[in-house]
Amino acid sequence: MHLAWQKQSERKSIGKCGDMESVYAEIYVACKKEKRKSIYYNSIKQIKTYRLMKYVKIFDSQMRPLGVLQLGAELAQSEETKYVKVYDENLDKCNGVVALSDNISETDAAKRIKIYDANLILIGGSTVGEIIDNRVTPDLSITAKDTTLGKDVTVRVTGPDDLTGSIELYINGELIETQNPVNGRVSFIISNLDVGTYEPHAYYEGNEKYLPADVYKTFVVTGE
Repeated sequence: MHLAWQKQSERKSIGKCGDMESVYAEIYVACKKEKRKSIYYNSIKQIKTYRLMKYVKIFDSQMRPLGVLQLGAELAQSEETKYVKVYDENLDKCNGVVALSDNISETDAAKRIKIYDANLILIGGSTVGEIIDNRVTPDLSITAKDTTLGKDVTVRVTGPDDLTGSIELYINGELIETQNPVNGRVSFIISNLDVGTYEPHAYYEGNEKYLPADVYKTFVVTGE
């Protein structure tokens, strides 16, 4: 069994998330070697996502634990009401629970909660209002035209005019360049390409309004 597929099956049996980044990294290396591009790209994304993971413990209205949720829009987008415990400024004394909601009151939004990493180790505090992520997925597009040997290729990524942050460009899995969009647009000029098929992948890191996002494209370089 190939390492890439083996690690994918093994990761389901890992008890805590602490080993996940190393597992994804091994998948990444294996896929690069075996040229399994679809899993390879997913591995890049998973490693990035893992490093950003933050969690909050959730409860019912009687403070009975329901599990954990990763911070994000899903916290407030569920038919089942979820609650978080709120604490004093030092995160020592629990002062009850607050329901997660898009229309939360200013008083409840200002209350303090505990934030955990992927291993469920306490990493700090936040407020109820700050964890309700109302960001939206940006409408991104990517273009790149086929060309002939010796000519440059311009890869353009376009998003909303107010898109800020950074956009990384990968070609066949290799990071080529990172740029900050201007009026929601970036252009990457790729030179010295051999004959073959290329798969540009643009990764947007997200900002206070927009969630992280990916777009993909394929172009071909043919002989003269």
